[in-house]
Amino acid sequence: MRAGVLLNSDSIAYFDAARVLRSAPQDYLQAADSSAALPGRFPPLYPTLLALISLAVPVMEAARWINVALIGTTLAIVATVIRRHSSVVAALVATIVLLCTRGFVIAIHGFMMSDALYLAVVMATISMTDQTLNGEYGATRHRLLMAGAIAGGALAFSTRLIGLTAIAAVALSLLLLRPAGQRLRPTILAITAGSVPVVAWIAVSSSAGHIGERPLGWFPPGFSTWSDLPDAVAHYFLPGIALSSVTRWPVLVATTVGLFAAALKSVAIFESGRRPLATSADRACAIAVVFAWTNLVGLTGSMLFVDPLVAYDLRHLMPIWGAVVIVLGIRLGEWSRSTHLPSRYRPRVIRIAVVAIALSMATITVHSINDPSRSWFNMAVEASESPLVAELRQIPPGAVVYSNRPDLVVFFTTHDTVLPIPMAAEPATGIENDGYAGQIEAMNYATHTSSALVAVFTADPLWSPDLSVLKADGDLRVLKSSLDGVLLKAR
Repeated sequence: MRAGVLLNSDSIAYFDAARVLRSAPQDYLQAADSSAALPGRFPPLYPTLLALISLAVPVMEAARWINVALIGTTLAIVATVIRRHSSVVAALVATIVLLCTRGFVIAIHGFMMSDALYLAVVMATISMTDQTLNGEYGATRHRLLMAGAIAGGALAFSTRLIGLTAIAAVALSLLLLRPAGQRLRPTILAITAGSVPVVAWIAVSSSAGHIGERPLGWFPPGFSTWSDLPDAVAHYFLPGIALSSVTRWPVLVATTVGLFAAALKSVAIFESGRRPLATSADRACAIAVVFAWTNLVGLTGSMLFVDPLVAYDLRHLMPIWGAVVIVLGIRLGEWSRSTHLPSRYRPRVIRIAVVAIALSMATITVHSINDPSRSWFNMAVEASESPLVAELRQIPPGAVVYSNRPDLVVFFTTHDTVLPIPMAAEPATGIENDGYAGQIEAMNYATHTSSALVAVFTADPLWSPDLSVLKADGDLRVLKSSLDGVLLKAR
């Protein structure tokens, strides 16, 4: 991967989508057997952006430079919103915290995925909504800002389907925070205009036959699902600390109490439906709170009714963390102005705090980036190639390969005979595979008679078979081992 951008199976789909859009856009929906033809799973904004920029540079390099531009854009937007209602120092502290919290903002800008674009679009939508509700502009500029906020929600949905919550957040902000008598019309406009990409997506997906790929259902969560939330909170506020079975319970209780207190506080804030919030800073914080809650509710709804694989992890919670940082930054600026410290000491205290936070976060980030066991943080200009992939490249093209991620093998090598590894149960649902015994027998026959190989990528534990069981059932031995997986062959 010479472009220095990391890939997973979703990245392969984005790459395919960009390739199809660039070379034969009319075939995007017709290629029903292609991962690119999944508008219901991969909305079009990110692959379209990749396709446009890859007209000038290779698509992998395009992805890298898109991410470089997006990380600067996101930090600039967050700092601008905070500076608008607070101070330069508060904006600086907040952006340092956002950038360096466990290095994860840096990490999501290392993958060819839509997360970085989605984060930037959501932060931009918060900024435009803030200016719409707080700016004292002429009628024309005010209409343009409102149109920008509504368009931001639509673009968020066109980046990721969870972006539907951004459309809802814009409409709720206009409904709750505009003066009485000036709410209904702009709210209806936001809902109507924001629904255009939603209706278009449903129509296109339906015409392509993809609308039923993610049928609605009820996926009851287990305790581990809910406890992912305190794990994520711990990763934000206690960088580098893994929760044990002992420490998890106090953090779980603290997180639950904190969410409940935040909900009560949010309800109190939005009683301003009867009386406007006093300051523009209060309204800006309220907008960020609306975006955070709608995203959390949307994420939970997606987990319960659409996709059981969605989780409360750092990646999915990143837009919420961005909104929280905006609130913290604005309140920090207010505190620095209202503190009883003598005015001559305030700059010194703030400078010491900035340096301390910067050094702490930078140390954590550098440690994470240099940890070779964390592929998320491999941010080198020329990312090192997986030894497993390098070994697969040496295998003759006609060889048969079994893999738990056949799409990755096909993408990185010239092999076109790549079969899925049999699994005893479907990873997402746990439904048992009735044909497992026969499939294992067929794989055993292939590995022992035609020298077929078995490539197991272990980055995603959910989709990784139990290696000890696989080696025993398939009578296999390790040919090549690396941090991201193993290559097996017959004994």
